Amino acid sequence: MKNIQTVWSDNFGSVLQLKINNPICSERFNEIINYLNYIEIQSNADTHIFYIQNKYIFVFYEELIESEKSFLNKIKNHFRTCKNKLHIDDYNLDILTTEDASKSFNDWLMKLIVKTKDGEQVISKSAIVANDYIRDFNELNHDKIGKLKIEKEIVKINNNIDIVNNEVDVIVNENIILDIEIEKKNNELQELIDKRNEQNDLLTRIREERQKVILENKKKKESIQNIKDKKAEVIEAVERGKTQMIKSVIDEFFVVSNDKKDCVSKKIFCDMLQLDQNSKIDIRLLSTILKEYDVTYNRVKRVKGVAGAYFGIKLLE
Repeated sequence: MKNIQTVWSDNFGSVLQLKINNPICSERFNEIINYLNYIEIQSNADTHIFYIQNKYIFVFYEELIESEKSFLNKIKNHFRTCKNKLHIDDYNLDILTTEDASKSFNDWLMKLIVKTKDGEQVISKSAIVANDYIRDFNELNHDKIGKLKIEKEIVKINNNIDIVNNEVDVIVNENIILDIEIEKKNNELQELIDKRNEQNDLLTRIREERQKVILENKKKKESIQNIKDKKAEVIEAVERGKTQMIKSVIDEFFVVSNDKKDCVSKKIFCDMLQLDQNSKIDIRLLSTILKEYDVTYNRVKRVKGVAGAYFGIKLLE
């Protein structure tokens, strides 16, 4: 496959790599893009910018007008002093050679391909990445891309389940079930199974069922509806296992006092349970479980500067 150096024909020696660590509004992100588009570089030197909205930015420069350190300091100073300031902890910024940036850019391209399949907003301001490069990349990284897509489905399973069901219904209704599509759905099912490998009894049974499905698929005697049913069963097991894990941690590491003077911040729970404190799905699940313990949630209360706290519970000393 062509590498980054080949794609850019060695003309672009410097790459500005920027990653947004903390969420910012789209208006602020667009201001950053506009600034990087028009910042002064060497006369007549080309620039190409690629970005995923509100998350990643790559800018390839043919030639810079000043030293890398001065160039970075100028950009950081702009972020610090402009009207909509960007705190230094909110982003990572670096200048790399095109060769050194290859791995990061390949990671970006993988996210671009996966996000495009998911229908999310992905924007490229240059057509320099040729279609044949993207096709080669997609083929050689098929397993990784598939794995990343399955991981995204597990994290967002409640949001994606209707889409998956609709896709299955369309396939069934149009009677266009193909061997390759069945194999793809079986691979997705296996990925979901592996995510909950600690549920050994359930996973063993599902693996056996999956092998049967593969054999039946080769004989074209299995329908996509069966795969949908198995996938729904795994999803239900995933959610059940997650609930059991949260309750186990609460029982082992916390004391329910029912005293409103006792409180634990949302951040502590999320850090211990590896939940996303900005995810409505994760917080809704945590709050629902804690209600069973008569623990209440206050989204305004701040603990060590972080909003969100649960009252009537404390850490076990």
